[in-house]
Amino acid sequence: MKVDDPVLIPRYLIDQIKGAPFTTEDFYRNWGFYGGPLTILLAVIDREDIDDPCKGAFCLSVDPMAKSLRIAFLTLNKEYQFTGFMKEMAIPKIKEILKGLNFKSAYWATTRPKAFERLGYKRSEVTIMEGYLNE
Repeated sequence: MKVDDPVLIPRYLIDQIKGAPFTTEDFYRNWGFYGGPLTILLAVIDREDIDDPCKGAFCLSVDPMAKSLRIAFLTLNKEYQFTGFMKEMAIPKIKEILKGLNFKSAYWATTRPKAFERLGYKRSEVTIMEGYLNE
């Protein structure tokens, strides 16, 4: 389900994102900056659980120049991890969005490349480089 307001995503889901280049506070406080027209925030909803329906979220950035999606993060409630959710739900949703945009690829920055290789992703020929301003 597409979400326009990040407050609908429970804090614990953002807290558990490993290696995030933002803090949880930044995510909520600065969504107006992050969440522009080329950003898609999706919630994983369990309609059966009326007390805590949001079970995960993922954030995609549309790159029209490269005709690709960049997946900024995917975070799932512990009960959904290692259940096949990625293969059965997340990857098909990403493919649906790619098809709708007439794009061919999606990129992830991950600390778990082998997990994504098992899902059919391959290591990119491009290496992500990171630099810092002198302090």
